[in-house]
Amino acid sequence: MSQQPPTPPLPPDENFPVPPNNPDNQNESPGSRVPKDLAKLLESVPKEQRAEVIEHLLEQFEISGEKSFSMATMMRFSGPMPHPDILRGMEEIVPGSAKEIIGMSLSQSEHRKNLEQIALKSQTKQSSTGQWLGFVIAIFGLGGAFALVYTGHDAAGSVLGSFDLIGLVSVFVFGRQAQKRDLDKKKDE
Repeated sequence: MSQQPPTPPLPPDENFPVPPNNPDNQNESPGSRVPKDLAKLLESVPKEQRAEVIEHLLEQFEISGEKSFSMATMMRFSGPMPHPDILRGMEEIVPGSAKEIIGMSLSQSEHRKNLEQIALKSQTKQSSTGQWLGFVIAIFGLGGAFALVYTGHDAAGSVLGSFDLIGLVSVFVFGRQAQKRDLDKKKDE
């Protein structure tokens, strides 16, 4: 009669280690000596002491004569270049790659700065052109209002002059408010 190797015990629902099959305790289910609310119990242990508690539990509940422990680590990094550890690993695999990656990052940064300078110059030129055109239109509007008043059309000249001045004032006031909103929005970013 061939003997089959003993089957390893099934872990309880919480996936925590359980004691090996014990021939003296045939009536015990595989996870009966492990409390079902062990996960909740571990959550109440401070993080600094959790590893020590888990190590103690592993000493109590050996799996097939071997201690077992696993730990997951998550790292998060954000930036224009890879995390220094990743960059170091790339350098070990492909010598010179770290210098190339840093050079590409610096080049991309310089390119972005140049594009921002071009956009800023374009906006400044557009704003200046708009102000000059607005000035010319305002002069023509005020000149037309003056001409209407001079030729005896006082009411029409007054209305045209008033609308012209109200338009000029509102452009400056609303323009400043829009500019302030844009600056506030950029500060929040």
